Amino acid sequence: MAEVIAAIAIMSTSLLAIFSTARICSMAADRNRKLTQAVLIAETLLNEQMLDEQIAYQRTQGQTDKYNWQIKILQTDIENLAKIEITVAFRQQSTQQQYELISFLYIEPAIESQ
Repeated sequence: MAEVIAAIAIMSTSLLAIFSTARICSMAADRNRKLTQAVLIAETLLNEQMLDEQIAYQRTQGQTDKYNWQIKILQTDIENLAKIEITVAFRQQSTQQQYELISFLYIEPAIESQ
């Protein structure tokens, strides 16, 4: 009888460890999925800015699904070179997480009519 009780105790401890590990893996997978989506949003926004022929030094913000994003196009010390900072924020359980993408864009000088 003691062997059965010991076996049940060992088995229940093992099951508790397995369920705890499964929960941690599930939370990590959810965070990775959300982070991957944030990266895709940031890269899409960067590509849209690169294709825009009328780039201006500005700040823009918006929302895509459950992700808030902000684009900052900043002037640099180098002529016709802009720094672009894209931040995508999302909620992971009860905390705010964010992904930041920083790059540089060449800005075509304005052609003046004569």
